Amino acid sequence: MKKRVLIVDNDRAVVEAFKDLLSEGYDVAIASDGKEGIEAFRTFKPDLVIVNMLMPSVEGVEVDIPLPLMNGVEFTREIKRIDPDIKVIGISAFAAHRGDELLEAGAEDVVKKPLSKDELISIIERHIH
Repeated sequence: MKKRVLIVDNDRAVVEAFKDLLSEGYDVAIASDGKEGIEAFRTFKPDLVIVNMLMPSVEGVEVDIPLPLMNGVEFTREIKRIDPDIKVIGISAFAAHRGDELLEAGAEDVVKKPLSKDELISIIERHIH
């Protein structure tokens, strides 16, 4: 049975590239923001989540937006509340400067974008195999 990987990133090109790279060896689900990611997390039940640190976030409750968006740190905290054992890998172009925020939220690892296919697979295998 293939391991399940959920990719949560607002950059559609990144999400599609990761999905293409991983679909041969893993069952892959995608989400474009934190709220969509929470829903996918609950229904897909992944073995590992890859999340972009800097997704859009909306502060407070907006009348026009029924569910505020959440950034990668908020998303990681929420899924760790749901399942403390879930493996989370954070990705960010700013990993060197802001990666500690994701680690403090519960991520196992934070890596810098862009990633090669070999780097991506190596990171996943290190955490779920």
